[in-house]
Amino acid sequence: RALLRTRAFSFGVALLIIASAVCIGFESEVPLEDQVSNSTLAVFFLATDVFFTVAFTLEAGVRFYAHPRSFFSHRWNVFDSLLVLIAWGDSLFTAVAVDLDADFLWSLRLIRLVKLARMLRLIRLFRELWLIIQGISLASRTLFWTC
Repeated sequence: RALLRTRAFSFGVALLIIASAVCIGFESEVPLEDQVSNSTLAVFFLATDVFFTVAFTLEAGVRFYAHPRSFFSHRWNVFDSLLVLIAWGDSLFTAVAVDLDADFLWSLRLIRLVKLARMLRLIRLFRELWLIIQGISLASRTLFWTC
């Protein structure tokens, strides 16, 4: 439980989230034809996908181990678990779909973009950032009223 409260743990998870988002962005910029025709690129994307999936699974496992009874009562934990399940499904389909057509791979790319929702977790990890966002959203109504 003490590990989950450390700044180092939060910072490490935040770095994983940002690195994962960068890799997903890089992968979405590479044309599907290049991904299908270049086996080295396909293996690289699969390896990074599996790495981040394992890392986020371990992180969810640590959270579950620390709070087994109350884990699923927190919405963020349910959200994280759902993203981990989507990531495992995506990794499995990507590993199996090596010889499938580009249309199927394009639909898998859409699933990967859903994993970018993990960036929302940064708000939870950095309480100060969340307070700033709340302050801006509450003040925006007054700012727009004065304009």
